[in-house]
Amino acid sequence: MALADAAGIDSRDAAFAEWVSGDSDTRAAVKLFQDAGTPGYLGRRYDRWDTDIASFTLALGAAHIPGFVVPELLRSDLHERLVKVAKDRQATGEMCKLLREIDPKALDTVYGKDRLAIADAELGLPVGLAAQVIAKVFGTDHRDPDSEIGKLLQRNAGVFNTPAVPGYADWSGIHIPAMRSAVACFCAAGLFDGADDDLLESAIERSKRTWMPGGRGLQALEELERNLRAKRAA
Repeated sequence: MALADAAGIDSRDAAFAEWVSGDSDTRAAVKLFQDAGTPGYLGRRYDRWDTDIASFTLALGAAHIPGFVVPELLRSDLHERLVKVAKDRQATGEMCKLLREIDPKALDTVYGKDRLAIADAELGLPVGLAAQVIAKVFGTDHRDPDSEIGKLLQRNAGVFNTPAVPGYADWSGIHIPAMRSAVACFCAAGLFDGADDDLLESAIERSKRTWMPGGRGLQALEELERNLRAKRAA
């Protein structure tokens, strides 16, 4: 939308669909929104919508498209997005490898200092004992990206928590459907090396269901739209 604005193209105009894409299905989808949506629907923006989706796609592309070179101007944005995705535990091994190339202290950036190793040193304990005690008491399976125990153990392990494919399966939010769609496109293009076929197919099917009428993702967007309207009217 920001590009359309810069080009002086009105999202409500018939020429907008032709400008967006030469693909007939994409043009049909745009026209459907123009005809059925509320006035200005396609032009409505939410905070950081354009930049969040663009930077996520940039992170995917930089890590998984062979020979892709990130312009220097975008490296700071790329770093910021890779850190965010890694903190969400959605960054693939290739994405984390790229992050470490950009930021040699990426583990500290994502998880914080290795406080368990520091505790070993300060208390005169054998190396790794603090981590063993924490894992024994609390367990090691901490899927919540905000879990303090999970961060401590992951940082102490010295490796990133990496899925084969960024799933966002149980996530919700205004950006998530577009992120799932970006991941599905990369799956279809065969850019996630090492991921099994069932996982790739599942990501593609989940993206399709997200955008179907009545799908969970679309319902979430509609609910958010209603909440935003209510807040504006209050």
